[in-house]
Amino acid sequence: MQVLYKGKRFRYLTNELDEERLPAPYVVALYWQRWRIEDVHSVVKRVLGLTYFRVGSLNGLQLQLWVTWLMYAVLVDLTDAVVEELNQPFAAVSMEMVYRGLY
Repeated sequence: MQVLYKGKRFRYLTNELDEERLPAPYVVALYWQRWRIEDVHSVVKRVLGLTYFRVGSLNGLQLQLWVTWLMYAVLVDLTDAVVEELNQPFAAVSMEMVYRGLY
């Protein structure tokens, strides 16, 4: 599937060939959301330290997951406040840099 945007052609690969069922703008939006999910995964693992589990018990594991996702939610809210203050789109501000700025 091809999309023309600002004079440039972008190609997207999809297994849905019927453009009536899945129009090109939807494919672009879904592709964008896919990368947002990858960004969340990266922030949680790399920035918030959920690469390794530090406990062996089920209760400790659940607590570590809960605290990490809670910290992620706080980080999203904080990044949103920074975005509003700077009058920028959310995607233009790095959550990692906001987190590093807390020090």
